[in-house]
Amino acid sequence: MKINQILKNTKSNIKIKLIEFIKNKKGSDDKNTGSAMAMIFSVVIGFLLLTTVYGFMNGDFFPAVFNKILEALNYSG
Repeated sequence: MKINQILKNTKSNIKIKLIEFIKNKKGSDDKNTGSAMAMIFSVVIGFLLLTTVYGFMNGDFFPAVFNKILEALNYSG
């Protein structure tokens, strides 16, 4: 075969593969992406909940409300 014929066949093969790649609508595996995002969201939400509870327990957020709750439950003394 001549070099020109080989190059022409290679170009047409690349073109066919590129068209097939563009037409392929399956995409990547969405299961892994979804589970990774769920894990990230759960870690972030868990962190926010824990810091909120920690803040409430130390009385950092609403000191007056926290003191009144302690007085009501008689834990202050």
